[in-house]
Amino acid sequence: MIIKRLQPARYLAGLVFCWGMVATFSAFVNNFAALVACRLLLGVFEAGLFPGVILYLSMCMRPELTRPKTMLTCHSLQQA
Repeated sequence: MIIKRLQPARYLAGLVFCWGMVATFSAFVNNFAALVACRLLLGVFEAGLFPGVILYLSMCMRPELTRPKTMLTCHSLQQA
């Protein structure tokens, strides 16, 4: 897994930066194919963000607190 090989702070910063760049440059899309490509790239970058955040938070917390907080986070995201 890429998350374990790279430092989580750099991995998450890279994902957020790339996601922001794609979101910014999606304003200059002229046709449907470019729109689909932008949406696909946004999905790829967003898909890597959630597991990275969960791993990063689990590295900072004590093991007995990790599971309840992860469950609470997942539940609150599900409600949104």
